[in-house]
Parts: sequence; structure tokens; C-alpha cells
Amino acid sequence: MVVICTAIAAKASDYPYMVIRGADGTENYVKSDGLRFTVAGGQLMVSHADGSASFTISELSSMAFATNLSGVDEVMAVEGRGVEVYTVMGLSVGKFESTEAAREGIAVPGVYLLKGEKVTTKILIKK
Repeated sequence: MVVICTAIAAKASDYPYMVIRGADGTENYVKSDGLRFTVAGGQLMVSHADGSASFTISELSSMAFATNLSGVDEVMAVEGRGVEVYTVMGLSVGKFESTEAAREGIAVPGVYLLKGEKVTTKILIKK
């Protein structure tokens, strides 16, 4: 058993991110560096080197390690509705008229979630 746990831990260290998927299809990426989980009162608390987040367990569908944040599709803004932008920790950054306006308006480099009317996806901002 110790050998299996050690092998799993060694494999997990090869993955820089943990993807936490909600039952509604949303994906939250957290860094696996210093990753710790705590469960209390129906909440999963996730802490890592850069911060922490809390998730309602009944609203989660899966968790998995990931090597990168690829697989990003373009979100098209619906006329008059725009796109909402959030950090990967779920904090609102703001609402923009278009995906391009969001790319230009976000000043801090990082990974962000763009929520259109029907699609939520990730973008990477490099400055």
C-alpha cells in the first residue's frame, strides 16, 4: 500500500494543475503546488500556493490533474449581452462587450474564465 501511495504521489507531482469540474460544466483550475483539501459542512476547501477556494460538494462532478490549460475555445459575445470574466478562483473581473475587449481590458496576466450566454471557456492573458 505504501508503494502504491508513493507511486501515485510521484505521478501527481508531474501535473501543475488540478481541474475541479462542477455539475453545471464549469471548470476551475487550481495550482497543484502545495495543494491541500479540507471537507467540512458539505464544503470542499482547496488551498494551494497561490490562494484558496471553496466548493459545495453536491455541486461537483469530478476532479483530475492536468498538465496544461489547453483546449481553449473562443467565446463569442451575444450582441448586447457581452461576456463576463472571472478569475479561476471565481472572482468577478467584470463584464466586457466582446472577447477582444476582455483580452484588451484585463491588465493582469493569468488564466481567466469567459462566460458567454451558452458557453464558458478559459483564456490565457500574457502581457
